[in-house]
Amino acid sequence: MLTGSIFMTNEIRVDLDTLHEYIKATEPTKEWVNSQQSQCSECGAEMHHKGIHALIKSLLIMGSVWRDPPSIIITHQDVEGDLDEELGQLLDDIAQNKTE
Repeated sequence: MLTGSIFMTNEIRVDLDTLHEYIKATEPTKEWVNSQQSQCSECGAEMHHKGIHALIKSLLIMGSVWRDPPSIIITHQDVEGDLDEELGQLLDDIAQNKTE
C-alpha cells in the first residue's frame, strides 16, 4: 500500500469528442495542400499540420484498440532506449522532467 504519495498510471487519457475535434482542426484541406501555405484564409481547418493530424489520428486508432493496449516506443535513429544506454538515460531524464 502506498502512503503519502500520489499513484499515477502510465497512460494518456483523451476525450473522444475532443480527439475528433482536434482531428478536424488539423486536417489539411485541398486548398491548403494545393497552396502549400500554412496561412490560408480560405481553408476550412484552423491548423494545417499533416504531422500533428496523423499523430492525433494514430492516438484515436490506437486508443480504440482497448482489447490490446498499445505501447509507445520512442526511437532515435531507429534505436530504442533499451538497446542504447545513452538514449535510455535521455528518455529516463525526459520521463522525470529533468531536461529542458
